[in-house]
Amino acid sequence: VVYDSIRHPDEVRYLKRHGVIIIGVTAPVEIRYSRVFSRANDTDHVSLETFREQDQLERSGKSSGQSIEACLHLCETIFQNDETEDVLISNLKAYFNTHYAKEAHLPCHD
Repeated sequence: VVYDSIRHPDEVRYLKRHGVIIIGVTAPVEIRYSRVFSRANDTDHVSLETFREQDQLERSGKSSGQSIEACLHLCETIFQNDETEDVLISNLKAYFNTHYAKEAHLPCHD
């Protein structure tokens, strides 16, 4: 199971207590902004400056209790997602195959 957008440390702690392996995936703010902007959803049309401000609030714990940085510190490992999706998936598979001795079957987007 892949959990997306975990932003509160209590969510991470809860999942870990139930045997979930938590892997962090992050990317530089400029790359994330570009990806969000390219989705072209109505809520995604903000300036890079606004995006950075919101990102800082969510990362620091100053946004409704969300603290992405605290969540990342609780992860088993963190992957930098600053290349293609194929590169990320390849890196994740290699990690799981090395650390868990099972062939990884990661989800793909059709």
